[in-house]
Amino acid sequence: MPVKRSYRLLLWSFLCLLPTLLPAQIIRSTTITGLLYDRETGEPIPYATISTETLQSVTGTASNDKGAFTIKLQQELIATDSIALQINCLGYEGRTLLLDKYQNHELGRIPLFRKETVMETIIVKPKKERYRRKGNPAVTIMRQVMQHKERNHLSALPDYSYQLYQKTLLAQGDITRGKGYWGIPKWRMKSFADSSALARTPILPFSLRERHIVYAQQGGHPENPLLLGTRHCGVEQVVDEGLLSSNIDALLAPVDIYDNDLPLLSKEIIGPLHSQLGITFYKYYLRDTIPDASGNPCYQIQFVPIELRDAGFSGTLLVDTVDYSIHRVEMRLPTTANVNWVDRLEITIDYTPQSITRPDGRSDTLWLPERQRLDALFRVSKRLNISALARVTSIYSHYATGATALRPEVLDPRLLLPADTLQQLMTRVIDDYGLVVRPEPIDSTEQRATQLVDYILHDPGYKFFSLCARIASVGFIPIPAEPLHRERVYLDIGPLETLISANLIEGVRLRLGGMTTAKLHNQLFAEGYVTYGFKDKKWKYYARLTYATKPKELHPHSYPRNNFALSIRNDLFFPGEESYGLYKDGIASIFGTYTITRRYYGLDIEASHEIDWLPSLYSHIWVDYQRQRPTGTLHYYTIDDEGKQYEVHELRQTEIGASLSWTPGRTPYSGRKPGSIVSADIYKPSFTITGSVYPRGLWGNDQTHGALHLAYSQRLYLSIFGALDITLQSGIALGNTPQSQLFTPYGNRAWLLVPDAFQTIQPLEFIADKYLDFKFLYRMEGLLFNRIPLVKRLGLRELVGIHGYWGDTSPRHITPRPGQILLPTYAEPMRNDLHLEFSAGLSNIFKVLSVQYFYRITGQGIPPLQRHSVRLGISVSF
Repeated sequence: MPVKRSYRLLLWSFLCLLPTLLPAQIIRSTTITGLLYDRETGEPIPYATISTETLQSVTGTASNDKGAFTIKLQQELIATDSIALQINCLGYEGRTLLLDKYQNHELGRIPLFRKETVMETIIVKPKKERYRRKGNPAVTIMRQVMQHKERNHLSALPDYSYQLYQKTLLAQGDITRGKGYWGIPKWRMKSFADSSALARTPILPFSLRERHIVYAQQGGHPENPLLLGTRHCGVEQVVDEGLLSSNIDALLAPVDIYDNDLPLLSKEIIGPLHSQLGITFYKYYLRDTIPDASGNPCYQIQFVPIELRDAGFSGTLLVDTVDYSIHRVEMRLPTTANVNWVDRLEITIDYTPQSITRPDGRSDTLWLPERQRLDALFRVSKRLNISALARVTSIYSHYATGATALRPEVLDPRLLLPADTLQQLMTRVIDDYGLVVRPEPIDSTEQRATQLVDYILHDPGYKFFSLCARIASVGFIPIPAEPLHRERVYLDIGPLETLISANLIEGVRLRLGGMTTAKLHNQLFAEGYVTYGFKDKKWKYYARLTYATKPKELHPHSYPRNNFALSIRNDLFFPGEESYGLYKDGIASIFGTYTITRRYYGLDIEASHEIDWLPSLYSHIWVDYQRQRPTGTLHYYTIDDEGKQYEVHELRQTEIGASLSWTPGRTPYSGRKPGSIVSADIYKPSFTITGSVYPRGLWGNDQTHGALHLAYSQRLYLSIFGALDITLQSGIALGNTPQSQLFTPYGNRAWLLVPDAFQTIQPLEFIADKYLDFKFLYRMEGLLFNRIPLVKRLGLRELVGIHGYWGDTSPRHITPRPGQILLPTYAEPMRNDLHLEFSAGLSNIFKVLSVQYFYRITGQGIPPLQRHSVRLGISVSF
């Protein structure tokens, strides 16, 4: 009986525990499902091996004839919190996915890449393969594609329009599952983290940007793109005042495969369809003739750069066998390319047939872009587990040609909306504006980004983190401390980089400044600072009041500008210095201007008006009163009627001036600093004309004189040969201009490079009443070093430049006149003279540094040591 009772007790115990044991078994197992397919053809991949290592052995399965697989793993047999799922198949690149072992995964469609591209990366080495263009069928086909690309492009039609919806997802890479980020508890991170085939690690989506644009061409002339609306939901909103958004839009803009050069990452990358250089830059291979997604027969052309260190693409084209139009593009940036910060970059473009009307009235079919996806993984260093992922999806729709494309409601779909609805949509709320119509729902990864933003905006702990991030990136302290709501800030204290600086005249210089925002008043803005030098024991100050004719969102300098301003500034300057008031003398000035002792105390009172007529055209007029009191080693002199010379302790003058600037393609942004444009866009051609006059009778003007300036700058992209930076400036003094107002080249004697300055002359070494300043800097972008064994691994880029200053001085400005202000004797008038300096150097040293050697070519009697100089520069570029 005791034995039977024991069995009964065990039986009842087991039955009681069974309900708890069964769920435990279910919880302690993880199920993973997916579907493998060929990235190029879209066909399923059967019999692939899917496996992972456990504590006991390797557990795995195989995909069925439809490419589907299911694998079930016991959690206690996985040593870490992540499952390293390995996918391998003969003829394809292997993949490893890191998955959370505590939840099931439905991976959906998983693409695999064929090994052909990787093998090409190996066999393009000269020792392994001898590539031939002659008799190569792929080259013959590509020549036909290049000959037909104008006919197959939408721009061949005089009138067309289409809509572009673009969404950009940003995510942090290299995150560890089960670990908290940005102050978010690790148990909450599970609902925000996701996976990425490009990053091959878990990612944390944190931003989603959307834009809706209409593009059109009328009569063969492209119209300015019409931005219908924008939407932005992102963590980085606390630090982005327009510059980040504009840079992302410019750096990762959609590419047109038919263009010779593809603008990407502030570079001009040679496209595989380049009419002149494509055949010599790329190797082409005919792989097969396969059907596209619609069943049309296409040539499968593979291409790869001849020199993998050059910035070019490798990938596959599907080319129509009849009209040689492009049906699909898959390409990636080789990991060996001399491009900074980019770990991987892939672009996929799908084309669709569209019915169009030719100029002669005939109906025809064009294969036009339907969808483009760009995935980029940015990494500071491969040794650091810090990366960022950007995914840009562009969807093209509403193609129209001929008379249909010119209809008002086609060119501007907002006209179809009721007036009250349109007015509500056009009310801008920080980053949300206008009409954005999603052609498809956002996917689960993009939803995680919006969910993350919604969570952290309601998390009190994130406020301190975002405040620190905003101060570090923007340089201002918001009052009140509302980093998550810029629209609630009344005052910004800063810039922080100007709190302390130093020079030989003032010694240590402390400063406190700030500016108001639109929250205090959306049309009236104030800014200023007070500063004190501990060596000269003088207080200085600056104040500016700006009235904007149109209400602003945050700051007065946001586009479009139509602003009136009144300012006063009393500070220490040096001749030739140009700086906007609030941003004068930051901590970095210690390295560049600390040793300059030729300075003056200046009082500057100015009234001005600036207006943006167009995004590319803007003007500025001003009336400016200046008073200068020399200090340090700077002295001004004059002579009396008897020819005696004596020192002048104060100069006064009043200037009336105007300038007009035109920058085609300029992309203004709503920043707080005036005149700023997107940094990725600064190398577009820019033309400026400036005139000023000093009428006799105004404060400090003894006689009427003036000046006229012309300026031009541009970066010319030379495709495979790099880029050429051109800067031209010229000026002429009008009337009897005092020597103190003549032109003088800006000289830099510090070891830190000042790009626009001359590196081998002293300040005020020359003066002239007419001048031409020209600078040519040739950026070879590794044209030579990319082809030198071992050296090419360093990623160095060559720099060669010439910088010259021609000047002349009229006799009336050389011969002293009674009452004329004179400069010291070391300021030599130029008499049809030319100053010329040559430079050569290396950039991209550790990706951020450059070293340049400068040699002074002209000038007699110059000590040999003063003819040479070396400068260290800091720059960040892709």
